[in-house]
Amino acid sequence: MGKRKGKARRKNNQGGNNPFESRQQRSKFNVMNKSTKGTKVNIVKARSDAHQKRENTLGIELKRKNKDNVFDDRRFTREEENMPHEEKMLLLFQRERQRQFNETSDNLYSLGTETSLTHRGKNIGKKVKEGILDLDDDFGGFEKVDPEKSKTREEVMKDVIAKSKYYRALRAEEKEEGFEKMQQLDEELNDIKNLLSIKPTKVKRTGEKKLDEFDQLALELESEARGRPSQPLQTPEAVAQAEMERLQQLERQRIERMLGEDEQEPEKTIGGDDLFDDYNIDYKPNKNKKRGKLQSKKKDIKAVPLSATEEITSLGPEEEIPFTIVMPSSYANFTSLIDDQSPRRQDTIIKRIRACHHLSLSPGNRDKLKVFLQYLMRRIFSLGKVFPFPQDPLNVLIYHIFQLCHQMPEFSANVAKEHISKLQERNKEVVRMPPVSGLIFLIAISHIWPVSDKRHVVITPVMLYMANCLFKAEITSINDVLKGLMLTDIFLNYLTPAQRYSAEPMNFLTRVIFSCLGKDIKEHPLFCNLISTSIDTSILKIETWGKFKATPLPIKVEEVSDDLKFNILNTAVNTLDKYTNIYQDEERVAGYLDVLNSVKVIHKELLNIETLPRVLKTTLNRTSNKLKKRFKVAHSVLKPLQLHKKKIVGLPLYTPDYMTEYQPNAAKTKDKREREVKRLKKEFKQEYKGAERELKADAVFIARKKRKREAEIDEEKTAYTKKVYSFLEEQQRDEKIVQKVKRRKIL
Repeated sequence: MGKRKGKARRKNNQGGNNPFESRQQRSKFNVMNKSTKGTKVNIVKARSDAHQKRENTLGIELKRKNKDNVFDDRRFTREEENMPHEEKMLLLFQRERQRQFNETSDNLYSLGTETSLTHRGKNIGKKVKEGILDLDDDFGGFEKVDPEKSKTREEVMKDVIAKSKYYRALRAEEKEEGFEKMQQLDEELNDIKNLLSIKPTKVKRTGEKKLDEFDQLALELESEARGRPSQPLQTPEAVAQAEMERLQQLERQRIERMLGEDEQEPEKTIGGDDLFDDYNIDYKPNKNKKRGKLQSKKKDIKAVPLSATEEITSLGPEEEIPFTIVMPSSYANFTSLIDDQSPRRQDTIIKRIRACHHLSLSPGNRDKLKVFLQYLMRRIFSLGKVFPFPQDPLNVLIYHIFQLCHQMPEFSANVAKEHISKLQERNKEVVRMPPVSGLIFLIAISHIWPVSDKRHVVITPVMLYMANCLFKAEITSINDVLKGLMLTDIFLNYLTPAQRYSAEPMNFLTRVIFSCLGKDIKEHPLFCNLISTSIDTSILKIETWGKFKATPLPIKVEEVSDDLKFNILNTAVNTLDKYTNIYQDEERVAGYLDVLNSVKVIHKELLNIETLPRVLKTTLNRTSNKLKKRFKVAHSVLKPLQLHKKKIVGLPLYTPDYMTEYQPNAAKTKDKREREVKRLKKEFKQEYKGAERELKADAVFIARKKRKREAEIDEEKTAYTKKVYSFLEEQQRDEKIVQKVKRRKIL
């Protein structure tokens, strides 16, 4: 009974829907007048529809993949493509008949679908069809050839011979004309040959005409040796080793010359008169023949190493400089070695000491060069005590210190800082201006280390030291003023490359100018708050203004005069003008507006003097004109503060917003724009999920199709292999049968 009931249920459900195919969404609560969409969904139907849709789109694209040629029958329109096959064939037959008909008499003279040839305003095809138009009468007809008047073979040959003679004479005439033209061109070529020559003709140089810089440089480059590819660039270690060997060889030759070893016997020249009977053809003169004592001395000299040679303590100004020089053991020996020498000889001595003790030659050379660097630093201070100041020896020292600083950067910075700290120790009790030797050392530092760095191990302490001296140093004599002016000029070299600003040098120059005018700087309202020490007006006050001549200032003076005071004032004004030239950039001039304003006040104070010399007036007028232009630029760049044109939006607060009357279905936000943004975000999220779901389904469909295609290919391969194996088996079977029959016959 149970089996019968099951069969009856299956028969009843065959006509209706399968309950497993549909899905129903049940709501937890029944709400009145609530629209419920999509509660019942047929899953199988939705899947089949989606599969069919992918077959019509992705399936067709997969079939056409990797296929360039696609047959597109353009004989039918989109509407005609869906017609039955018989109707399509009938339509093609009708169109072919129509095309053949169009090619008949009416359309023989047509130029296209709409245009055709006409004669006297009428269609030519229609006229020919009606017999109205006669082509021979209206268009002149065609040339009619009489067969009776055809030429014989002899006449044809005569015409061919005549034509060949004519063309031969024509070619001969053209050849003759070309030859005449060629001769004419050759005659005219001599006139313009000088213009066509590529290489310039050599001009005879006379004593009056002199070559300019370009011609001299061209001649030097012509004779300059060219580098070869086989000459690679050498490393610094190889260069130092080669230089050391060269100096040692030159030193050996120098010692040999001193000992007289280079004196050689004159070689005997053999001429034609010397050909006697016992003449030896293999005779060769002995060029290296020397005395036995000299040869033994030469061996002893070559065996002596460099480290065993004696130290040179003194050297005459005209004495020959050794090529290999041992490192001086003390600073006194070093000074005695180069004291009486010219700058060029000093450069040669220091260069040879460095070459003989290069870092790459021996590990112990580093310690020697460190000591030598200290000697060079101390030499700068000793040069500062010499009057007049020797500038060329300082340049020699700066060059070699710069080279050693690149080889030993940390040690050289420490040595420089030690000298700076010694200068600072002098200012523990009372701040004073640095000595002249210290000023020379500060000049050398600006040429050895970069002054444009924001922070530097050596430059930063030096700038702080100079600023402290200019701001707090006690000025008790006019020599202190001269040192201060020199220090401001040195400070300018430190500030200009980086376009920095420092108030101390400009403050010092302002105090010097006011002191020359006999005024106290603290009495002026603009400079009353300065903390710096003031200069005694009795030192620099100019009593009588008259005609003065501008001259360079000395480093040290003993007598004070009004001319010296005026030159101090002139130098201070010119230096202040140089400081204002640092801030020429339009972007930065607005930031230094207050600085330039103080300079403007100083100029007003000076221009109020009626008996001011003419030289100083021109300088002040030139500087004031520059300042006016910069003030205009600064005021155009600077913008005054303005009130806000819009309402200020307050900062967001994180206090919770409580709702007194909670409504769950109402919008959470009151702002319409926020609600719209929230709705769009929600829709975007839903669409994104739907697109992701569809892409996954597409990927599954494509993978299924690929697997199916691979399975079909495998089936085709297996079927083909089976067919081949079966054919081979049949062949093998037939062959065995034949062999078996042959054996029976033999037996």
